Order: sequence, then C-alpha cells, then structure tokens
Amino acid sequence: MKTILRAYAYRNALKKPVGPFYYLRALSLGRLDIGDIIARISRLPFAFSQREYAFLVNLFLDECIAAATEGYHIATPQMRWSPTIRGTIVPSDFRRTFAPGRLPVSFRLTPGPAARKASSEISVHICGEAVPKVRAPKVRAPKDSAPKGDTPKGGP
Repeated sequence: MKTILRAYAYRNALKKPVGPFYYLRALSLGRLDIGDIIARISRLPFAFSQREYAFLVNLFLDECIAAATEGYHIATPQMRWSPTIRGTIVPSDFRRTFAPGRLPVSFRLTPGPAARKASSEISVHICGEAVPKVRAPKVRAPKDSAPKGDTPKGGP
C-alpha cells in the first residue's frame, strides 16, 4: 500500500494573519467511481466477474442506504454513517410527521477503525507552495454618470 500522500501548501488568506500560515491540500490523483473500484478489485485473484462485483457492490451500498433511511446507524470497517436531521421545531410539532424536505435529512459520515488505522500510517510529503488561482474580475455594466433627476420626465 502506498503510504506517502503528496500535498501542497496554500497560504492562509485570513484578513489579519499573525504570521505566514499555510494549510495543506492533498494532491488528487483523480476521482474513482464504483466501476473504477471494481476494476481495481478485479486485479485480485478471485473467481468473480466484473458484473458480479458490480452487482455485489451496488447491492451492499443500496442496502446500507435503505437501512440508514430507516434509522439504523451503519458501521463498516471503512466508515460509519448515521442520519442527521436539520431544522427546528416547536412543542406543538411533537408527534407530527413532516413531509419530505420539511426537515432535511443528511448522513453524517465518520471514518471507521480501518480508515483511522490507514490514515495513521500515511506519511505526508509537502511538494511546495501552491500558486493561487487567478480569478477574473467581475464585469459590471458601466454606471450612468448623469445624476438621477436631472433629466425631465418628458425627455430632453
């Protein structure tokens, strides 16, 4: 397993920094979806086809989602997730059922023991200071230089 994570240092852009502080952002090697993970698994010496891997992975994830939406907390070696509800209610709302979206539900993810162990074994190599992205200035319509109210309502 590769244990060196490359990162770049970005200057902290606070308005009143006490010193030259930086934060680190890991260098991304790209984004993997389920198909990419299945392709990685297919390198292992198992007797499953890629379609069977895809079916099993999707079945597992769908069942985790279904269980979490029923109120279960999911704990896998990789991560744990649980439903969280945002929004406020008043005492008169007790024992009511709200329509979907009224109190948005999201899933809080936390790393499981295997992920925490793997992250504790990662070395970080700082590649240097990152060049901040240059943002194009916003183009605005020119303002009329004549003060308002100087033109009569009937026109010139």
